[in-house]
Amino acid sequence: MRVTRESLIRIAKETAQQRAFTERDLIAAYLTGALASDADPLLGGTADIDIIFVHIDEPKQHREFITLTPDFHLDISHRAKAEFKRPRELRLDPWLGWEMYDPMLLFEREKFFEFVQAGLRAGFEFNAPAPALQRSRMLLSHGRQIWRDLLEPSDAVRPQDITKFMKSLFHGVNAVAELSGPPLYERRLMLEFLPRAETAQRPMLNAELVNLMGAAALDVSQANSWMPDWKLAFEAATENSRGDARIHPARLNYYAWRSACEQLGFTSLGFEERVERLDKFLDEVEALLDELAVQYGLETSTSI
Repeated sequence: MRVTRESLIRIAKETAQQRAFTERDLIAAYLTGALASDADPLLGGTADIDIIFVHIDEPKQHREFITLTPDFHLDISHRAKAEFKRPRELRLDPWLGWEMYDPMLLFEREKFFEFVQAGLRAGFEFNAPAPALQRSRMLLSHGRQIWRDLLEPSDAVRPQDITKFMKSLFHGVNAVAELSGPPLYERRLMLEFLPRAETAQRPMLNAELVNLMGAAALDVSQANSWMPDWKLAFEAATENSRGDARIHPARLNYYAWRSACEQLGFTSLGFEERVERLDKFLDEVEALLDELAVQYGLETSTSI
């Protein structure tokens, strides 16, 4: 199968048209992610097609994956029209705001986009310092709340502890990334964070991200040796109906970069120190946001 940006976009449009014909409650569909931007949609020879379907009422399912080939799949999210009923408020939403700011329209049954984007973009306020800082603060606050959960004493590092650590770091990183563009998603986070950190004049945050992930001394051959066991674990997890919806057979090759937590340093011996370094990372992000707030005459974290 010859895959190009154009062929992937064509698949997205055909999928939207087919669903619109069979699902009468579907009022709009749009494309997001790397495929809707200037970024190369292929990463490691794999890609997904991120499509959002907007329904009149609450959708019966919120996410689905459809395999195209072992290396390409559709990642479809379903949203209710009610999520967009106050477009101006979307300016302060760090995820949905950017998602609706500049997507690629695939299908529209009514003037949905015209209404939502008129409110979202009015007065060029979306990228103004005040809403941009507020979106970043929301992300940082969420990251800090998750970090606090890591302070609870535990005899061993559990999978849920590592998940919380990663989620806290993820939100802290995106608090910086959001200052100069849309949030970064998991698979491209470490690839695309450096330019965002440099734009924020904090390039050292990228080096600390690498350290916090345990990737500073990672050997490629060692990582490759983890893949067979990881593949077996991933396939087993897809059979668990209570598992994360993102663990789906269609995403096996797409997520083949995952690595072994133990060899990345996420063990009882060093986890407490890693959590302390995460605390300092979040403090540095907070200091950055306060510095920008002073620069633009806005409230800082200590004055809010």
